[in-house]
Amino acid sequence: MCSASNTANLIDVNLNNYATASIPLGVAGAVKFRVTDTNIDYTGGKFVGYRIAPTSALNVNLINSLSVRTYLNCSLQDSFSENSLLGVCLLNGTGDYVVGFVTN
Repeated sequence: MCSASNTANLIDVNLNNYATASIPLGVAGAVKFRVTDTNIDYTGGKFVGYRIAPTSALNVNLINSLSVRTYLNCSLQDSFSENSLLGVCLLNGTGDYVVGFVTN
């Protein structure tokens, strides 16, 4: 079964911890993360996204199935997926990817 763990790590200030999404090979499913800031309404022009560290070459292919959305007061503001994620890049020598976009 698909699962997520350590999800509180998505929004803390510690850059040395992480959340984990697990989708077993051959299982149809998805893992969704929702990050909400109820204290601040952010203006456009901000980069939003995730740093992703695939655990195998197969998981790199999963990056093509990602989507990132922003909402303001429950109303969809931006939605990007797959090739439209402008910030997809491989970080030098780490095998990690940064996936995201600049908001409108």
